[in-house]
Amino acid sequence: MDITAFETALKNLDNGWIFEDFSHNFLSARLGYEFIPVGGSGDKGIDGFEHLFHRKSNEKELYQISTEKADPQKKIENTIDKLIKNGKTISRLTYISNRKINNKDSIQDSILDNKSTSVRIWDNDWFKTNVNHSNATERVYESFLKANYQEYSKPGKSYVISNLDDDSRLFVFLRQQIEDNTDTKGLNDNLIDSLILYHLEPTDP
Repeated sequence: MDITAFETALKNLDNGWIFEDFSHNFLSARLGYEFIPVGGSGDKGIDGFEHLFHRKSNEKELYQISTEKADPQKKIENTIDKLIKNGKTISRLTYISNRKINNKDSIQDSILDNKSTSVRIWDNDWFKTNVNHSNATERVYESFLKANYQEYSKPGKSYVISNLDDDSRLFVFLRQQIEDNTDTKGLNDNLIDSLILYHLEPTDP
């Protein structure tokens, strides 16, 4: 398993729904739990939380899944405040993020002191440590790549299609075209269209 590629794929993932689906599958493969959304009938407004879940066997142990770049401590504390306000008992909250979160121990200790709530933070580093845990966790990542490969390909990956040392024009052209169209085209379509345009460049307009 290429850990660098895995880390980059997660770090660059901004779609919360994709990360939520990946996290469900990954955590189930790693921990053996089934996760249920917090909300529904009689939820006292708790369904207002995006990506908040509990273990099927333990409604007091909650999991919050987020791709936000905002201050994680503030987000966790706001979540705890609203849960307590709505009468929800929490035995532990696990904050799951695709970002690398610095000073995790300090944040956890501070929240325990301020909110009297036990918190775990599982960030990009946690996923890196656990992706090779079993065949099941590896398969979850492989499925994730197959579904999102055009957007999260291996960093630094390139295709040797000419002698770029002697003539870098093709490389420069491809790079410009691909970077300009990353939001509108998949990698394969982008590459094919760019090569066609490059080939037609010397022809009659």
